[in-house]
Amino acid sequence: MLGKDVFNGIPMMILCVLAMIIVVIQPVLFLWLSWKHGKEMGIKTQDMKGCVHSSILFSIVPTLPVLINYLVLMPAFGEYFAWLRLSVMGNAAYETAVADMAATGLGFESVYDNNIDLQTFTTIMFVVTIAILGGAIFTMLFTKFYEKKVRTVATKVGGGKMIGLITTAMFVGMYSTLAAPHVTNVEKPRGIAAFIVAVAVTVVCTHISKRCKGLKQFTFTLSILAGMASASIISLF
Repeated sequence: MLGKDVFNGIPMMILCVLAMIIVVIQPVLFLWLSWKHGKEMGIKTQDMKGCVHSSILFSIVPTLPVLINYLVLMPAFGEYFAWLRLSVMGNAAYETAVADMAATGLGFESVYDNNIDLQTFTTIMFVVTIAILGGAIFTMLFTKFYEKKVRTVATKVGGGKMIGLITTAMFVGMYSTLAAPHVTNVEKPRGIAAFIVAVAVTVVCTHISKRCKGLKQFTFTLSILAGMASASIISLF
C-alpha cells in the first residue's frame, strides 16, 4: 500500500480533526477565562472588545506564511496531516528537512516521491511528531536556566548587546544549515533560483518598508511567494 492512499483517506481526516478540536478548544477556553478575569478586574467591555479585534487583525498576517507552508507540505504529507502538523507544533523547514532525511534514508529519491510506501510514511509521521517533542521538552525543563545563563554571559561580555547578536547568529546558522543542501545543488537549479529571488525580494521589501511600515509584516510572505514563482517558471523550461 502506498503512503498517499493513507494520508488522504477518511481515517486520517478523522484523526486529524479530533486533534484539531483539542487545539481549537484551548484558545476558546483561554479567551473565556481571560474575559471573565477582565470583568473581575473591572475592565470595560468596550476595551476588551477592542483588544479582541486588534488581536484578530494582527493574527491574520502571520497565518499567510503558514498557508504557503501548507501548500508546500501537502504533496508530501497529504491535505490532512500537513494541516495537523502546521496547526499543532510544526515548521515547514523542519518538517520537510527531517521528512526528506527519513525518505532518502529508506531508499526513496525524496519525501515527494509518489512511490513512498505505508511503512515509510509511518516512519515520516513518527519523525515529524514524536521526534520534534525533544525541543518542547527541553524548553519546558531548561529554558529558564538557559536564558538566565545566556543573559548573565551576554551582559558581562557585551553589556546586554550580545543577546541579540547570539540569537541572530543561531537563527541564521540554523536556516543556513537547512538551506545549504538546496542552494548548493547545481543539478537542481530551481532551488538556487528560488533562494536568489527570495533574498532579492527580502532586500527590496526591507528597504521599502522603511518608508512603508505596513510592508514589513508581509516581507517574509512575499519572499516565499516570489521564490516559489521563480522555481515554477524555471521548471517550465
